[in-house]
Amino acid sequence: METLLRRAASTLVLAFAGCAAPAFAPAPCIEGPEPIPFVASPPAGLAAAVERALPSVPEVLVRPPQDREGELPGITVEGTPSGEDALVGENRQPEWTTRRRFTTSRVYVNAPWQVEVELWDRSRFDSGESRESRYQAEVSLGLPYRFQVDYYHNFEEAPDDKIRDSGPQVEARWALAEWGRLWGNPTAYLEYKWDYLGADKVEAKALLGGDLAPRWHSGANLIYEQETSGARATELGVSAAASYALLDRVLGVGIEGKAMRVTENGSRGDRVYEVALGPSLQWRFHPRAHLDVAVLPGLNRSTHDLEVFVILGWDFGGGDESRLAPTSTRSN
Repeated sequence: METLLRRAASTLVLAFAGCAAPAFAPAPCIEGPEPIPFVASPPAGLAAAVERALPSVPEVLVRPPQDREGELPGITVEGTPSGEDALVGENRQPEWTTRRRFTTSRVYVNAPWQVEVELWDRSRFDSGESRESRYQAEVSLGLPYRFQVDYYHNFEEAPDDKIRDSGPQVEARWALAEWGRLWGNPTAYLEYKWDYLGADKVEAKALLGGDLAPRWHSGANLIYEQETSGARATELGVSAAASYALLDRVLGVGIEGKAMRVTENGSRGDRVYEVALGPSLQWRFHPRAHLDVAVLPGLNRSTHDLEVFVILGWDFGGGDESRLAPTSTRSN
């Protein structure tokens, strides 16, 4: 290709310097009284300049285009997700779902082998009465195939009474699909509680959750709880929550609420409805720690005047820390 360019350049130089007539047939270039002889070669200085300039032409300018079949594949540059919406772990779930975002509504499952410990303080206040509290210590473990198991131990503090051990409870969850594959990311939830101070309880929930918009997260639960003895009280209800990431991975603010209907065996006409709604906050003061607070005033007479949730959690990760790294940063 360079040889062809040199010949073309030489021809142009010849044309400007004299005339492009064949060397083997000299002839006048310009008709007139005094013919000008044919110039056989360009001036030496100009030819040398052209020769020096040609090797410096970039290869990309002289290389012929390849056939479409031989073209190199295109390169697609994608943005790296960041913040609470970054997808992490084998379930390709948003990072915010690996920390308990809400106090009254659960969402999805932990990433596989993620271990988290939480301490709960759930207190209720009524006019003219002392505080009634439940304290919980919880350990949760994410498992492959979108499973999660939890163990709690509970302590109760009745008004004007000391703190008493009320027994353990266990919980299991299973998400039906990877995040984003099904609407609402449905997750099945089953829990059993041994109550040393009253009747044992079994609870089933359908967990839903997702992103309403960038930085907006939401969750909702359908709830069924049944006592196994005593009054055999039945609770049916729904909880819902939404939160906005005011400072990404640091501070989230939102609102939570729940509505419950409680009935006892043999007293269907004596239904009790409990409705509460109020603000919530999550402060992630450390990359592995979070503090959740929700303050829910009761909205009717049969509901406690005020219910306050405080949850302190710490994520211990797992054996393979890359499982919680954004999927875009891990090699396939």
